[in-house]
Amino acid sequence: MRGRTFALSQKELQRVNVISSCVKGEMACARLHRRPQSASQRPRRTPLGVLQDRLSSELRLAQACHLDSANAVLRVFMADYNRRFARRPREMQTACRPAPQNLDRICCFIHPRVVSNDNIVQWEGQRLQIPQQGQRFSFAGAKIHIYEALDGRASLDYGDTRLQHTPASPG
Repeated sequence: MRGRTFALSQKELQRVNVISSCVKGEMACARLHRRPQSASQRPRRTPLGVLQDRLSSELRLAQACHLDSANAVLRVFMADYNRRFARRPREMQTACRPAPQNLDRICCFIHPRVVSNDNIVQWEGQRLQIPQQGQRFSFAGAKIHIYEALDGRASLDYGDTRLQHTPASPG
């Protein structure tokens, strides 16, 4: 995407009904504990009984600096982690939901624009002509959104209506 980064903001997460939480500050740092190297030492635990920052500490302690050694540490870590923390779910039905129908409208860049008097929108050095459409004779002065998909495709929308458009002749 031409050097841009893509991250979902709180607004996009709300559009797909996802709740996120970020932990910052000293309390978050205080919860990051190092797992002891010796099995005889008792690990420090949070009130919920869960070790914090486990995998990255295990990788660092094992000095896993290559993919093969990291995968070996991960296999041992996952077996130990699952043995200690795995619990049967209260409900057996899946918690997964189907992806929303408008996922291409959620995972994209949105660029607001105002249509000029000659029904042209300018975007990233391009001039896009909006022809006459059934909803309106002219879109001059209309506030539209350009939805840029992650693969670079662009579409113009006026409210919930996708607008037809063509590249405008230079001039």
